[in-house]
Amino acid sequence: MEKILDQFGIKPKNIDIYYQAFTHQTFANEKRYNYTYQRLEFVGDALIDAAVGVYLFNNFPKLSEGEMTLLRAKAVNKDSFAKLSKRLKLGEILRVGNGAEELRENDSILADLFESFTAAIFLDQGREIFEAFMDVTVFEKLRKFSKKELKDSKTLLQEFLQSESREVVKYKTHKDGELFFSKVEHDGHHFGAGKGASKKEAEQRAAKAALKLLKGGK
Repeated sequence: MEKILDQFGIKPKNIDIYYQAFTHQTFANEKRYNYTYQRLEFVGDALIDAAVGVYLFNNFPKLSEGEMTLLRAKAVNKDSFAKLSKRLKLGEILRVGNGAEELRENDSILADLFESFTAAIFLDQGREIFEAFMDVTVFEKLRKFSKKELKDSKTLLQEFLQSESREVVKYKTHKDGELFFSKVEHDGHHFGAGKGASKKEAEQRAAKAALKLLKGGK
């Protein structure tokens, strides 16, 4: 435990909260503890989401609301958190029950672990140290994303198809009840369909479906 805390210059005021952050249910059951990392995971999820929102607002003044949402989704997700956990080797200090060693490599658990550890840092050290930790983990990922990754599906689809044809992508969209339905039309062909609560949402989903189809389901 001390090794990971030393890595970030953390001098714990309450070491117990870090042990809680690394306690899986299997370990708690064996030891009859009345706590696991799950409550801290809940707090960490909320803290990270809020911190990323503020960071994007302050550091990317030219981004629209939609672009900020796209960029946040790239960095704030289970896959991203699992990768950060692996980089920090958090799984090595996860406390698991006998015969449950494989849980140290479980991506879902590793993602939860990153959130619980982040919450422990905030609750024990306060906002300044929490933000310093975020700066070398989640915020670092945000800074690395390219401009391409900020583009929405309609823009990416247009660019993809323009490499093959100068024809502009069109969308056939209609409303049926409370939902909008959209289909992509390009160069006389129809492909990619989507629905949503708004015209914009339906067209974005149609474009995303079309991109997936054109790229062979990738």
